[in-house]
Amino acid sequence: MTENAVEAPAASHDEEDPKRVFFAFDFTDKTVAAVLEDFVDAPPDGVQPRTAEGAARGPDLWSTIEAEIGRADAVVGMVDHANANVGFELGFALGRGKPCFWGQARSAAPPWLTRAPFIGVIRDRASDRDELAAMVAGEGTVVEGRATLDNGTILLCPAPNLGRGIIQRVRTERPDWTVLDPSGWNLVDLVEKLDGAWRVVWVLLDFDPDVEKRDGQANAAHAAIAGFAAAQGLKVCPYRFESAREVVDVGRQVKEFRGALQFMQLMDELDQTLEADRAAVLAASKVRAGETGRGADQAAPATVAPLDAYRRWVQSAHATTVPFFGTTAKALKDVYVGLNVRIDQARHFEMRGDSDVEEDFRRKSLFSAARLTLGDLLRIPANLEVGVTGRWILLGDPGSGKSTLCRRLSCELARDEAGPLPVFASLNRLAATDNRRDVFDLVAADATRTSAESPAELAADLRERAREGLVWILLDGLDEVNEADAPRVPEILAALAADFGDCPIVVTSRRTAYAGPPEASFVAADLLPLDAPAQRQLLANWIGEGAAASAWERIQRSPRMVELAANPFLLTLIAKLEDEDTPLPPTRGALYDQAVKLLLRRGFGVERREMNSPQAAAAVLAPLSLELQRAGGESWTEDQVYQALSLAAEGSPAVRRALRQDWGDKTGEFLRDVRRNAGVLGPHDGPGGDWRYLHRSLREFLAARALADDEGLDVDGLIALLDTREGQRHWGETVALLVGLLGQEDPRRGALLEAIVTRDHDLAHRTLPQLEGLDPEEALELLDQVPAEESGDDAPWDGVDLAELLRNLRLDGADCGEVRRLVLEPVTPSMETRDLAHRYFALETSGVGVEREAFFRRCGRWPSTGVPNPPAMVRIPPTGDTSVSFAMGSPDGVGHGDERPQRQVTLSAYSMGATAVTEAEYARFDKSKGAKHPNHPVAGVSWWDAWLYARWVGCELPSEAQWECAARAGTTERWSHGDDEAELGEYAWFNGNSENRRHDVGTRKANPWGLLDMHGNVREWCADWLGEYDEAQTEDPSGLAAGADRVLRGGCCWDFADGCRSAYRNGLRPWWRGDYVGFRVVLPSS
Repeated sequence: MTENAVEAPAASHDEEDPKRVFFAFDFTDKTVAAVLEDFVDAPPDGVQPRTAEGAARGPDLWSTIEAEIGRADAVVGMVDHANANVGFELGFALGRGKPCFWGQARSAAPPWLTRAPFIGVIRDRASDRDELAAMVAGEGTVVEGRATLDNGTILLCPAPNLGRGIIQRVRTERPDWTVLDPSGWNLVDLVEKLDGAWRVVWVLLDFDPDVEKRDGQANAAHAAIAGFAAAQGLKVCPYRFESAREVVDVGRQVKEFRGALQFMQLMDELDQTLEADRAAVLAASKVRAGETGRGADQAAPATVAPLDAYRRWVQSAHATTVPFFGTTAKALKDVYVGLNVRIDQARHFEMRGDSDVEEDFRRKSLFSAARLTLGDLLRIPANLEVGVTGRWILLGDPGSGKSTLCRRLSCELARDEAGPLPVFASLNRLAATDNRRDVFDLVAADATRTSAESPAELAADLRERAREGLVWILLDGLDEVNEADAPRVPEILAALAADFGDCPIVVTSRRTAYAGPPEASFVAADLLPLDAPAQRQLLANWIGEGAAASAWERIQRSPRMVELAANPFLLTLIAKLEDEDTPLPPTRGALYDQAVKLLLRRGFGVERREMNSPQAAAAVLAPLSLELQRAGGESWTEDQVYQALSLAAEGSPAVRRALRQDWGDKTGEFLRDVRRNAGVLGPHDGPGGDWRYLHRSLREFLAARALADDEGLDVDGLIALLDTREGQRHWGETVALLVGLLGQEDPRRGALLEAIVTRDHDLAHRTLPQLEGLDPEEALELLDQVPAEESGDDAPWDGVDLAELLRNLRLDGADCGEVRRLVLEPVTPSMETRDLAHRYFALETSGVGVEREAFFRRCGRWPSTGVPNPPAMVRIPPTGDTSVSFAMGSPDGVGHGDERPQRQVTLSAYSMGATAVTEAEYARFDKSKGAKHPNHPVAGVSWWDAWLYARWVGCELPSEAQWECAARAGTTERWSHGDDEAELGEYAWFNGNSENRRHDVGTRKANPWGLLDMHGNVREWCADWLGEYDEAQTEDPSGLAAGADRVLRGGCCWDFADGCRSAYRNGLRPWWRGDYVGFRVVLPSS
C-alpha cells in the first residue's frame, strides 16, 4: 500500500482541451437544482460538465456513470441531504483516483458531511453559478493507492435499531468478518481500511425521513465506502431492508430482506459460491497488481482478455429493463418471465418413426408440438434433409417480447464461459446505407465505446469464434429496416449464412406485413403469447404478489383485458396502472393513452418532476411523433428531433400556442423538459445518445392521435401507404390505432377500417374485436373480407376470432337475437364442417347462445329420426364416486420438462369413449368423410372437426386432465400397464408393432378401467390450449384461456414408446389435419 495524497495537482484547461467534470447530485432545494442545470447547459469556458440525468431512464445507468467517471478530469458531488446514490458515486470516483469535490448547497454543510468519515474532506459552497465555477477550478481531494486484497469480508451496517441485531448476529455467527465503524478516520484512509478484504457486505436500513432526510447519514457514509471498495476491485454485495429507500445507480442487484433472520439466511445463500467468487476477485486483483510489473502498491489498470471483457459488457448492457415507470431500470432477471416459441412451418418438420434424425430433435419438431425456448430453438442441429437450417425468423406481435427475449438470452449466454458467445445487434443499424461495418464490427464498437479496448481486436476475436460455430447471432427488427435499406438485408443474411455456416442465426420481426423470409434458408417461428401462469408471474415481478392478485382478478372480469394481458408490454402497462390505482382501460389505444398520461404526470428523471404542463405536452408530442413516424427509423439525433418539432409547429397553430404558453415559445426548452421528465421519448441509452421512444407502440399511438385530430386528413393517401409491404410494416399499427380513436360517426373510419381488414390478417384480428360501436352486420361483413393466414388454414377467421368479435358486440349492447340470426344466416347443408364449427363455437362461447338441434337441422346433420348417440362410454371413476384424484404429469427425472410440475388434481366424475371415434361413427356426422376402414379410428380431422362432432353427439372433447386421468386408470407408471416397454405392444399400436399404420380400435388389451387404445394408434385432440401447467389449477383444470396450439395426447402408430406414455404432451394448430390424429369424447356426470 502506498501513502495517500489529499491534494491534486493543478492542471490547465481551455476551450480546445476542456476540463471534463462529472456531477453526481440530488437536491431538495430546487433553487440550487436550477443553478446546476444552468451551469450544465451553459458552462464557463474551459469546462465540460457531464451528468447522468439522461441515463436515469436508460437500461444501463451504472455503466454510463462508471464510464463518465472514468473519462472525467474531476468529479463533483452536490447534495443538501444524506444521499446514498451520490455517496456511492463519489466514493467510486475517489477509489479511481479522481480529484473530487463536495459542493455544499447551503452556507453550512449538511450534517452528514460534517461527521465521519467525511471530516477533513475538502468542501466548497456552490449555491450560485460563480461559486460553482470557482469550486470546479480548484484542485479537489484525491486518494491514491490500492488496497491489498485477501480473504477478509467487511460488513457496512448502520448501528441503530435493526442494525444492532444484524451486527450482533454477524459477530456471533461470522466472527472472521470485520464490522467497519466509520468514526475516527476519514475517506483518505480508505485504502488502509480495506486492506486484507476481498468483499464488502453493505446493508441499507430505513431512517425517519423527518430527521435524517432521504437515506440517513449512516447509509450515505457507508455508500461512499462501498463505492470506493467497488472501484478498488472488491466485490460489493448490497442488501436493503424492505422499507428503506431504494438505491438506483450502484450497478449491482440490491437484495431485500425483512429482518435479521432473513438477512442471515441471505448470507448463507451468498456463501454458497464463496470459494469461486473469492478466487475470481483475487485473481482479478493479481492481474491489476502484477501483470504490468508495477507491484501491488501502484494502481495498475486491469488487463482483461477482450472476449472476457465482452462477456461482461453484454451482461451489463442487457442486464436491466427499460424503466417503464420509475427513476431507474429493474434487473431484467427479476422481471423476466419465460417466453416460448413455436416452429411455424409444419410441413417442413413432419417426421416419421423410421427417420434417422435423433429422437430429441424429432420430439421438438412442430409435428410433436413442443413449446421451445429460444435457446432450445437455436440448439436444434441443422438437418437439411428435413428443412432445418439453423436460420430462423422469430415473429411476434407489437410488445410480444421479441427484443427482450433476445436480450435475456444474450445475458444467459454471456454468463456461461463454456458456451457460445451472443452477438446481438439492430438489423436496422446493420442494414443502414451509411453503415459499412459487419455485425461483428458494429457490436465491437458498441462494446468498447467506454473502454480502452480495441474494437478491431474484439471484432476479429468474435469473427474467429464465429468461424468455429461458437457464436449465436441475434438480429433484431426486420420490420424496422428503412425501405431504402431493405434490399441490403438478403445480402447481409446470405453473407452471414455463407461465411459462418455453423452459427445459428435468428432475426426478429413483427408479424404484420411479414412477406416471407428475406433469405431462402430462413424458417419462421412464432413467439407465443404469455400463458396464465406467466401472466401472473410478470404482474408479481412488477408490483408484488398482493397487488398482482388484485390486478389478475380485475383482468379476468373483462374478456378484452384477458386478451391484452397475453402481451408482455401491454401487461406491464396494466401492472403499473394497477400500481397507481388507475382504472384499467379496455382497448390497446386506451391503454397507451393512460400510460402516456401517467408518464407525463409523475415525472421520469432523477428529480421525478412532471412535465411543465402534462396536458399541453401530450398535445405537442402527438404531432411530433407523427413527424418522426414520417421521417422513418427508430432513433433520431437531438437535432433531428428538433427539426421534426419545428415542422410540427409550422403545421399546427395548437402546437405553436402550447409551446408559447408553457415553454416560452422555446422549442429547445420543451425538448429539455421532455428529455428530463417525460419518459415517453428521450436519449434512453444515456447522455448524448440518439432519442427513441420507451416503446415503439407509444410513438405509433401518438402518431395516430395526431392523425385523428387532423381535420384535413388525406384518407386516400394514408390508405395508399398500406398497399405495400413496407407501408404495412411502418404504418399498419398506426392506422389500426387511428380507427379505434375515431368516433363511430366519423366518415373516415369506414374507409380506413376496410383498408385494414382487406390487407393484413393479423392486423385485422387485432383491430376488429377492440372497436367499440360496430354495427353487427357491418362487423361480420368486414370479418369475411380478412385475408387468410399466409401460413396455415385458408379461412379468413376461425371460431376464436368470431367469438371475440361477438363478445365485443354483446358488450357494446347489440341484440343477441339479431347477432345470432346474422351468424346463422349463411349456414346451409353445403357448408364445410370446419366453418360450421367456427360458427357454433363462437355462438356458444361468446354468450350469444345457440340451440343444438336447431343448428344441426339447419345444416342438414340432424338424424331424420331420434338423436345422435355418443359412442360406447366408460364411467370414470369406475367406483361410482362423484370425483377422482390423481397425480398429473411426471416427477423429476421422468419424461420431459413440459410434463412438470407434477401435481395432485381432482376431477368431477365423467364418462369417456371406450375407444377413439371410428370412421363409421364419424361418417354418420360427416358423410363426405367416408368410412373406407369402418373400425379404424377416424384420422385426418382438425380440432374444429372433432369439437363439432362432440357437440353433435351431446358431448365434449376431454380436457387434458380428463384424458390423462383415464389413460393412467389409477396407475402412476409410464404406461397404464407399468414401466416395462417390452409389454407395451400388448396394449398399444406403436412403431414397434404397427408397421406405421392405423389398426382397428379395441384390438389391443384394455387398461385397468376398461379403456382401449389410450396408448398409440392415433393421437387424440383435447379441449385445452397447449401451455405450461398451472400449479394453481388443481380442481377440474381447464388449461389456458388462449394459445396457439390445441393439446394432443396418447401417441400414434408411428411413435416411439416414449411418445405413448400417459404423461406425454404435444399439440398442433387447431386447423391441422394429420394422418394420425383422431379423438374421443367425454360426457360430464352432470
